[in-house]
Amino acid sequence: MRIRYRQYPHPVLSHFSDDIVGCMFETELDIDAAKSIYKFKACCRTDNKDFMDLIKDRKACFAFHIECAATRFRKIFTSFQEEFSFIISADELDGRVEICSFILATEDIADYRNNNFHHDYKGILFKVKKGDILAVDRDRIFFAEKEVDPLKKIPSIFTVAPNENQDAPPIDIDATNNRVVILLSKENFDRFKNLQLDQGLHSTLASLLVIPALISLLEMVKESVREGSTGVSEYEELRWFRVLVNKLKDIGIDIYNYNSFTDSTIKIAQELIGNPLTSSLKNLEGYIYED
Repeated sequence: MRIRYRQYPHPVLSHFSDDIVGCMFETELDIDAAKSIYKFKACCRTDNKDFMDLIKDRKACFAFHIECAATRFRKIFTSFQEEFSFIISADELDGRVEICSFILATEDIADYRNNNFHHDYKGILFKVKKGDILAVDRDRIFFAEKEVDPLKKIPSIFTVAPNENQDAPPIDIDATNNRVVILLSKENFDRFKNLQLDQGLHSTLASLLVIPALISLLEMVKESVREGSTGVSEYEELRWFRVLVNKLKDIGIDIYNYNSFTDSTIKIAQELIGNPLTSSLKNLEGYIYED
């Protein structure tokens, strides 16, 4: 759920309208991630006397709506206090979490009015139903990351699958999901499955598959950064992108700054996954000497 500009059947205090003027509604939300839960500490403030009176009389309340598309979790947490806390199980949240904060009516109000109405609404009474929004703050998001996340390591953000297209190229990638899919032609995928059984070939396979896929991702991200923030935004909800952001930060690269990419993407890709080229060449030397 995201709150954008919209028309309400009654005046609402918001950042995108002047229905109610000369006052504010602001919220803060501190999030503490523990092993099995997320702890939320909310703080809500308004200097609108009519809102404060409604909340005091329990005819309105502060509210936070939490929604996670990945897990389909949706829940609203309410309080009559300016400061309150709530807890959500870590299993309920994964990836992008959207948060909206409001002042909501807790009962029907037949003659709703506010002394801070815009002059166009002066003297007009409105019918407000239980659950209607009276004030809304700006949306916010956070990314729920598991404390132990198998996708923290670069190689594990990739998975290999056969490309079922009849004219499939030898290798391609699909970066539209949380994991990047390395697509191999049917023949190459069969070869990969057989070679994967040999533990000694894993670094060689990484050089053959993961490195070119990772280079492709880095080039794609660099080009998006060159085009501006809107270019990168399409990837920000994907877990592979967030993992890449963190791993690049570890080696001093700001993914949002094009000038931060001072080295070639080939060099960066090798560094991110521990220089598999050297291991691969050593493995191949070993096979030659064994023969």
